[in-house]
Amino acid sequence: PFIRFYAGAPLTIQGSPAVGTLCLIDREPRSFTDDDRRDLRAYADAVADLIELRVGSLEAEARGQALARQQELL
Repeated sequence: PFIRFYAGAPLTIQGSPAVGTLCLIDREPRSFTDDDRRDLRAYADAVADLIELRVGSLEAEARGQALARQQELL
């Protein structure tokens, strides 16, 4: 409620549709320049990169745990 300004950039992960949106919201009306738009896109790309790194880390950890379980069974 009472939102007077909204700007958003999709968070896209390589090979998948958008997983979310990086949003700027305010109760005051604001202007949004082309420079602001480029900055928001750069921030959204950085967030998407961090998500990809985290997902990759979790996948590597899961593979390591699976390998450790297999070795325990041998």
